[in-house]
Amino acid sequence: MGHKHDHGTLLAAAVEFVEANGLSRFSFGRLAKHVGIADRTIVYYFPTKDQLVTEVLEAISGRLLAQLAQALGEQPLPRIELLKAAWPVLTSPESEPTFRVFLELGGLAASRIEPYAAITREIFLGWHAWLATLVAASTSSRRSNDAAVLIAQIDGLMLMRMAGDPGMAQQAYRQFVKQ
Repeated sequence: MGHKHDHGTLLAAAVEFVEANGLSRFSFGRLAKHVGIADRTIVYYFPTKDQLVTEVLEAISGRLLAQLAQALGEQPLPRIELLKAAWPVLTSPESEPTFRVFLELGGLAASRIEPYAAITREIFLGWHAWLATLVAASTSSRRSNDAAVLIAQIDGLMLMRMAGDPGMAQQAYRQFVKQ
C-alpha cells in the first residue's frame, strides 16, 4: 500500500492554498490542516518552508508562462503586439489568483523579506530573458529594454486592475496599444 501523499500532490495542494489564502497565511501547519495530514509529512518532502515557497512560486509562474507562451507564439513581435496578445490571458478570471499572489510577492520583496526578495528577482530575470526573445527589435539591447518596458506595463496594469480600478486599467491598456 502506497503513501496517500507525495511531492507532487503536496505541491499542488500548496499552490491551491497559496492562491486561495495568500503567502502571508502560508505555513506548514496551515497546509497540513488544509490537506488533512501531520506537519511532519510535509517536512519530509519539503525540508524548509523556503524550499516549499520557492517551488510553489515556480509552479505558479510556470503555469502562467505556459499560458502566455501559447498566446504569444514563438515569432518575435513588437512590444505593443505582445501586450495585445497577452492581455486576454492576463485579464482572464483564471489569472486572478496568480496575480493576487504576485502582487503580494512584490510587496514582500519590496520590504526585503526573504526568501521572497530573492525569489522575486529570479522570477523577474527569467520572465525578462524569455520576453526579450519574443520582442522584435533591431538589437539585443533594444530587445532587453523593450522586454523590461513590457514587464513594467503589465505589472502596472495588473496592479491597477487587481488593487485599484479595473476600468481604469482597461482604459490605460487601450492607451498603451494606441501608441
